[in-house]
Amino acid sequence: MGGAPKSLSILIQSLDKTRYEPIVVMPKRKGNDDVKKLFLDAGAEVIEETHMRPFNGVNGCRCDSFSDRKYAVLAAIPTALASRKWVRKLKPDLVHLNTSVLPFAGLGAKLAGVGAPVVTHVRESLLRSWWGRILAFFNRRFSDWYVGIDQSGLDTIGDLTNQSIVIHNSVDTSGISIEKSSVNELRTQFNCDDETVVFGSICRIMSANGVLHFAEFLAEWQSKLPTNVRFVFCGFDDSNIDYVESARAAIEKSECAFAMDFTKDIGSILGASDVILAPFLTSHSSRAVIEGASIGKPALVSDLPNLREQISLNESGLIFQYEQPETIIEAIKQLSDRQKTMQMGKAALKFANQNFSLAVNKTKINDFYSKVLEDK
Repeated sequence: MGGAPKSLSILIQSLDKTRYEPIVVMPKRKGNDDVKKLFLDAGAEVIEETHMRPFNGVNGCRCDSFSDRKYAVLAAIPTALASRKWVRKLKPDLVHLNTSVLPFAGLGAKLAGVGAPVVTHVRESLLRSWWGRILAFFNRRFSDWYVGIDQSGLDTIGDLTNQSIVIHNSVDTSGISIEKSSVNELRTQFNCDDETVVFGSICRIMSANGVLHFAEFLAEWQSKLPTNVRFVFCGFDDSNIDYVESARAAIEKSECAFAMDFTKDIGSILGASDVILAPFLTSHSSRAVIEGASIGKPALVSDLPNLREQISLNESGLIFQYEQPETIIEAIKQLSDRQKTMQMGKAALKFANQNFSLAVNKTKINDFYSKVLEDK
């Protein structure tokens, strides 16, 4: 249940169903039932396909090892053949790839010979390495149009001339349930009173997301921080891989930091947080930041291009650099002032209404699809 399928479900929900009939072909994997239900509830027909596999090479899914690259290469042809099969069978007017790591699904769509334009949703920044450049080439080769959730990600594909548009991820605030009793229970669990400012990090516990780095910073510099701040890192599971265990250990060294297991009740975490924290090490977007902004929560984010696009700097959010610890300390001190945090929360809500609103982006995606089909 990552950000990409959730964002796709919101896109499907926003389509004009009198004109569009959405069909999702998704990977058939054990444990994907919740993702499948997400698409069904949004109003799509869902088909599961065993041979739909990624050709990774983006921040967050780097594909650095020989075995990972071997897997990507060996999966390319089966993915293309599976895509060709379904495009031939369904004969869609438009093929929308929900991620830039499926370029060979685009190849399959081309080989199907039905003439459907291929749109790639660029949700990730491609690696600046030789492997990332290969992935960028395949994207340019097998896709006709591109939707970016930010300009930073689009730029890593290459020169797309007039073939691209930025439509930020949307937030359906009606789907964010915040139970006051759950919020109060969580804040009590984190030793909070009315003056406490909670920084909530909601992300997978993996190296790209920087939880370990930020927890180590807290352990080292805790004496320099205000006493009324708490940091909650939500996203832990029962995995015992080294990174997860190291992150837990680092969090336990700080009196103001807490580790929290992964939960589907994101609304309560957002509600219990006063500031949304995105301590990423590699450049990719944070769904928690835009969801938080949509309910009036400011953000503290690492100084990365994709994250910069998700805030109005010094108004709805602040940035920091890991290599300059004083920037983290100063930002935390500013946000420890509850009056300032509330003021920035109002700015965050305004920024979200302009950029992440479901109503605004609903018009944008429907207009974009119309343009693609008109140029078919």
